[in-house]
Amino acid sequence: MNLRTRNQLSSRRLKGAIVALVFSACLVATAAAVAAPAATSVRGPMRGVGGTTIFQPIEFTIPAGQCSLLPGDLELKGSGTIATTTKVSEHGGVVSETDRSVAWGTATDNRGGSYVFAYINTFSGSSPGTAIIEDHFTLFGSGQARLSSGFKLRLTFGPDWEFLGLEEIWSFGDPEHCDPI
Repeated sequence: MNLRTRNQLSSRRLKGAIVALVFSACLVATAAAVAAPAATSVRGPMRGVGGTTIFQPIEFTIPAGQCSLLPGDLELKGSGTIATTTKVSEHGGVVSETDRSVAWGTATDNRGGSYVFAYINTFSGSSPGTAIIEDHFTLFGSGQARLSSGFKLRLTFGPDWEFLGLEEIWSFGDPEHCDPI
């Protein structure tokens, strides 16, 4: 197997693993929502994070020409649910926070295409100290759009969450213009 073929195969495996991760997280959130369909807030259903989870409706639009991964005249509109779990603790003057947001839903484009989307964002950090943010957005369906974007960042904070610095660990796709959540 030549190097180009090996790199293409690795890229496909990475994308497949990311899609599997995002949809696994959505299944967990969906199970939590089914278990408490009338609740807007429940305690700790999001993969052992603990804390409180809030379910909210979301809507987004990716205007034509904004996302480099889409045809220039294609506009996407989506709606769904986002579940956000937050846990905060303090030990010895250090405040730690863990947040996890998972969103899922459907979208349409201005050409009649229909899609499903999944989103996951995690934040884990302390002040003073560092935090890691990881973010993934994936959309696919019957239309011309195929989106997969994400990033991972390391942030540094002083006391009281004073922002001191940011380092990109990795990114793929075009998260700045193609991740609407």
